[in-house]
Amino acid sequence: MLLAPGCSKIIARGRPGLAQVRVQYAQRDGGPVRQRILSTTLIRKANPRIVAQGVSPATLAAFEVHGLLQMASVARGAIQMMATAYTAGSAGGSGMTASGRRAGYGIVAVDPRIIPLGTRLYIPGYGMAIAGDTGGDIVGNRIDLGFDSLRGAMLFGRRDVTVYRLK
Repeated sequence: MLLAPGCSKIIARGRPGLAQVRVQYAQRDGGPVRQRILSTTLIRKANPRIVAQGVSPATLAAFEVHGLLQMASVARGAIQMMATAYTAGSAGGSGMTASGRRAGYGIVAVDPRIIPLGTRLYIPGYGMAIAGDTGGDIVGNRIDLGFDSLRGAMLFGRRDVTVYRLK
């Protein structure tokens, strides 16, 4: 199936999962309300939504830098994600990642339930990367892209990206 750039077609509609969560709430002496999850029961497993997208000339140009045929043969899959940029200083941490690497360009923060730590990635408009960090706000299809400079991070900002998992 060949789609024009900017066009998309739903291959599988998908279905959200359903879970029953038992929560206990407690408050002491007018303080903050605390919650504790007692149990979680999976009622229905989620089925992913699969969407085919047309590739833009800019994406093809990015692939050509690394060889289109080579990238197609090494890509394991693609995931649509919301990307934000960060620097080691803006994260408020020590500059070391969850995987023990130094934060910076090419190191991205992911939800390890979606993309396991250590996975090699290709992100058009950013380049090659390694999933080497986690973050408090990184849940689901969110990704933080590491930058060496605050200016680079600000120029990238926040945008939707397609993340290619490499074999």
